[in-house]
Amino acid sequence: MHRFPLHTEYLQVLGYLTRVQERFQKMRAWYIDRTGVGEPFPELATKSGLKNVQGVELSLPKKQDLMTNLKQIMEARRLHLPDHRDLLNEIGGEIAELTATGKTKFTHRSGTHNDRLWALALAVYGARNEFEVYRPAIAFGHAVNPW
Repeated sequence: MHRFPLHTEYLQVLGYLTRVQERFQKMRAWYIDRTGVGEPFPELATKSGLKNVQGVELSLPKKQDLMTNLKQIMEARRLHLPDHRDLLNEIGGEIAELTATGKTKFTHRSGTHNDRLWALALAVYGARNEFEVYRPAIAFGHAVNPW
């Protein structure tokens, strides 16, 4: 868990992400919030050598999808959270409201943050197909020799 101070230079963030990628070489993808900065940061991340960068715009439908996925994973007890007070406060402090159009709007109280929550939601969303189901199979009969 690392939270950069506001106005941290992109190159400093990319340097950190590059070191993370070097340490965890089996990372499948990077899911980067491009809502405020647009596509330039994910493009810069790709150019700097990060592999499989996905820029995600956190629109209302996407946020609902991310939160639904996170909730299901948590309810299934497939997510083990660190004892990280700030993250737990962000999770508990997120407010979900139903809009007049039937969409779910997510907000947080003034003076609080929810960056870690959305980073967690993106990470869990990116790992949603992580587990391949192993189904053993047995074939009976005899093999035909083509020779």
